[in-house]
Amino acid sequence: MKEAQLIFDQIRKWGLRPSDVSFNTLINGYCKLGNLEEWFRLKRVMEDINVSPDAYTYIILINGFCKDSRLDDANQLLDEMCDRGLVPNDVIFTNLIDGNCRHGRVGFVVEMYDKMLRKGVKPDLIIYNTLLNGLCKNGQLSDVAR
Repeated sequence: MKEAQLIFDQIRKWGLRPSDVSFNTLINGYCKLGNLEEWFRLKRVMEDINVSPDAYTYIILINGFCKDSRLDDANQLLDEMCDRGLVPNDVIFTNLIDGNCRHGRVGFVVEMYDKMLRKGVKPDLIIYNTLLNGLCKNGQLSDVAR
């Protein structure tokens, strides 16, 4: 990651403006290494040069925060994404449902599923399997029937 960050910094020194793809590549690398705090620094840089996070940025981040058990941060990112007018997709909801199920937050999972439907995201087989698995592991068979 050190080399990637150096190249990214060099792009700016050359007077070029990094794109959302440039940022997403760095953010993804940092998330895979578990360095989620780097997101906050990169977000400030993005704002400074008027580059907005896109839906893919949020997919990367929500996945990273869920894997790191930072579910409140992941859920907050979903709200931020929606506030920016971006539409969450099935991948984002699958990550949030899975992460919250793994931590026994079943009530929240049911709310998340309902929110997903209200946003017009149609559940696919992956979402259904994630829901079934999580609810069964948490002994919530009554919610599975729902």
